[in-house]
Amino acid sequence: MKRIIENPLLGPEWLPIAQVLRQLMKDRMGREHLYMLVYADQYERDDANREGPIVRLRKTYDGDYVLFMSSNLEVNPPLSPYQFQQMEFLGFTVPRTAKGDFAIDPKKHRGSTYPNFHRILKGPTSMVKVIDTILSTLVVVYGADVYSWFYFGPNIGTTRFVHKLDKLDRYQASEGNPKAEIFGFKGMHEVPLFGSKAKSKKD
Repeated sequence: MKRIIENPLLGPEWLPIAQVLRQLMKDRMGREHLYMLVYADQYERDDANREGPIVRLRKTYDGDYVLFMSSNLEVNPPLSPYQFQQMEFLGFTVPRTAKGDFAIDPKKHRGSTYPNFHRILKGPTSMVKVIDTILSTLVVVYGADVYSWFYFGPNIGTTRFVHKLDKLDRYQASEGNPKAEIFGFKGMHEVPLFGSKAKSKKD
């Protein structure tokens, strides 16, 4: 994963999540789409259950990757017009209003565009390039960092798969994580780990 290591926005510290995404793409995308919700301190759940950004990825029969990333339909606090510009610059189709303006307010989104950001990476696109696109966008636009938390969806098989890879810390069940489905970079959070009384944070 030289591309990830040499990316100045990422670097070797992002390898664990990149490796997890690559294995999910290789071993599980044949039976389910990739799903990843990113939690971070700057995002707070509101009454509409909007919080951190969600990544959704599927592969078509033609070999294209179809990537969706959250707009203000799912993110709280809402993204700014500048962040919408960033997404457009990065090659995403941006949700728009009936007048063609950015749909900063998701209620003003028109039906002929997707409600979230959307990008097609034409085949053959390497998995590493797709992963680089996902992670770079999370860092640049959404402010993700190595203190972020990751949830890979409600499928217990996927949770167990990620756990067995042993690339990330898996956190013990708690009020905000009742099924112990949330992961993070190793050693970055002072939280009890799944299956033990040990905490993740390094001394």
